[in-house]
Amino acid sequence: MLRLIKSKKDAAHFLEVFEGCAKWDGSKHYIQLAGITLMKYPDGRYTFHRKNDLFEDIKEHELNSSFLYKYRKETNAFIKGIK
Repeated sequence: MLRLIKSKKDAAHFLEVFEGCAKWDGSKHYIQLAGITLMKYPDGRYTFHRKNDLFEDIKEHELNSSFLYKYRKETNAFIKGIK
């Protein structure tokens, strides 16, 4: 069951259920948030990419529960939208 991220434990849980709420593009599961794309590859690797009107990451970065906790506002908005 997907729950809002209120603690680092909740952020770790989100990664465990990631595939169940993500879209599949043929090569990876992904979730599009406001300015951030979260991705999980078939090899189990999680990454993120940030992009907005003023800034874009040059490459993907490793995604972990600490990042999700830091960006829990954006992630929780996504969770509320699918409940």
